Amino acid sequence: MNIWRHTAGRESLYRPSIRSAARMPDCAHCPVRDHSLCAGMEAGQLIRVAEKTDQLEATPGQALFFEGDPARHFFTIRRGVVRVVRSFPDGRRSVVGFLHDGDFFGGGFGQSAYPATAEAVTDLEYCRITVRDLEELAQEFPALHRQVASMASDRLHAANDHIVLLSRKTAIEKVAAFLLASAEWVGDKGQFDLPMARSDIADYLGLTIETVSRTMTRLIDNQVIALPTPQRVRVLDWSELNTLAKPEADHTDR
Repeated sequence: MNIWRHTAGRESLYRPSIRSAARMPDCAHCPVRDHSLCAGMEAGQLIRVAEKTDQLEATPGQALFFEGDPARHFFTIRRGVVRVVRSFPDGRRSVVGFLHDGDFFGGGFGQSAYPATAEAVTDLEYCRITVRDLEELAQEFPALHRQVASMASDRLHAANDHIVLLSRKTAIEKVAAFLLASAEWVGDKGQFDLPMARSDIADYLGLTIETVSRTMTRLIDNQVIALPTPQRVRVLDWSELNTLAKPEADHTDR
């Protein structure tokens, strides 16, 4: 018996609902075209990709796929945030990543099943293409082949960075590094939103919710950041935030 199969209360998007009814994407005007799978492709090539691609939507909490499902599709986020979750036999879950606008992820790369569950954190717009169709298009268009390889490498580097973050950084370093990465994800050096729950952030960083809250308060008290709203962060001192995020720095708050 596969314990990772669909269970009651979890909605798979393989059978689109009215909200997520598939349509062909307008690749030429895609908001993430320049930093997504289709970067560097010509107009005629984009049309070929669009013909093989579905554009869908999801609401917070909906799963794009579940851990253990057959890995049949690749996905690109047009707008929104996705959390990647691994499950354990005793029912515990672990957040192992967050994905943002332009990120490419899903099946293939020699995997027969998805290694984790992908869930929408926010309202989500995304594109979906079958593994077979993408492989055929990548053989036809060298630019697409190169981009697939590059973005697969990016995912591997992100996984390695997460391992380093969990194993080497103290609490203050983990939170500072997460805030820096979040600013980079949204491309805003002034202020940015953290739409995920504090419990998800704590899980991702390998900390307790209390430690995350205490560390954020410390950063606020030291005027490194401000929180105009519970989910919006304004960085007041980029130099100090960068210093705190360095793993070689000597910080004792764990």
